[in-house]
Amino acid sequence: MWTIVIVTYAVALLALLLAAGWVALFVKDHRRATRATGILKIVLAATLGSGGLFGLLIRLHELGLL
Repeated sequence: MWTIVIVTYAVALLALLLAAGWVALFVKDHRRATRATGILKIVLAATLGSGGLFGLLIRLHELGLL
């Protein structure tokens, strides 16, 4: 059960990172690009900040996925 939850969380964060990065880089509307950059910063902080990535890697290792 935990494997599904953790993998879903990781895939959702990856999808948010990719979508916000694409909009920030390739959209010509300045407002949307600025908003996407802000969202990108928030998602990166949530992923990498306060040991989020480290904790995720430890949990995946405990489950035998890494």
